[in-house]
Amino acid sequence: MSGDISPASISRVLGLGLLCLLAGCSRPPVSMALPSDVDPVQLQKRLRQPGQVTGAGGAQLTVVPGRVGDCKGWERTAVTIRWQVDPAQVSATRIEVSDQKDPTRKVFAAAGASGESESGDWVAVGVQFHLVDAVANSDLATYTFAAIPCVQL
Repeated sequence: MSGDISPASISRVLGLGLLCLLAGCSRPPVSMALPSDVDPVQLQKRLRQPGQVTGAGGAQLTVVPGRVGDCKGWERTAVTIRWQVDPAQVSATRIEVSDQKDPTRKVFAAAGASGESESGDWVAVGVQFHLVDAVANSDLATYTFAAIPCVQL
């Protein structure tokens, strides 16, 4: 019959579709082009520096790296968050995350008096990490992400 599609035809079409899909996924990553006056080595060094705040009762909140770049391809990063509180004062903590555009907090991690957690590649300018006493439900420290200008480094 002239309207029938053979299994071989279906296999060829699916194979070509898969090939096209894989070819599209192998595109090069978004350009991380920097202005000509920016030294990428210096930018990397500055971005790797930790950000740290000391809050209520000596609570320590450290974020590595502590900043993002404000040029294309450098505006988001993955971070490691570490925290430490006095276990005699605080028995349980949590890290909450919010954004200046959306102040609604979401629980990012929970632990005892200390902990460490890693984010995905979504941390950008304005993201805030809040160290919270989970029992008293009170803020101990907050770290807000800022950008490093990508000019004249």
